[in-house]
Amino acid sequence: MNIDMSEEEEIISKGSIVVVQSRTWPGSNKPGGVARVTAVHTIEVPINPDETTTGTTCTSKKKYDVSYVLGGKEKGVEEEYVRLQSSSNDDDDDGGGKKKRSSISMTAAAAAA
Repeated sequence: MNIDMSEEEEIISKGSIVVVQSRTWPGSNKPGGVARVTAVHTIEVPINPDETTTGTTCTSKKKYDVSYVLGGKEKGVEEEYVRLQSSSNDDDDDGGGKKKRSSISMTAAAAAA
C-alpha cells in the first residue's frame, strides 16, 4: 500500500527531528534551526471567537516544545513554523557535500589554453 503524504499531513511526534523556521522580525529574535521535539501540545481554538453561543465549532492547533541540536530549548513553537526534517537527499547537492575538483581543474585548464 502506497501512501503519499503532503507536508501538512506528516506526523510530528515526540522524538521527531524537525527544522524550526527562523522568526527574526522586530520584537522577535528566534533564529530557529534543527531540533528534536520534546513535547507536543494540542490546543482547541474556536473558529469564530466572537460567537458566544454554546456548541461553538473548534479547530485544533499544535504547539511543540523543542530542544535544538546546537543547544538551547524553546517551548510553545506554533505548528506553522515547524517542518519534519527530510531524511532523503532530494536537494541539488552532489550527495557528499564536497566540491568536485575535476570540473574546477578542467575549467582552469581550458581558460589557460
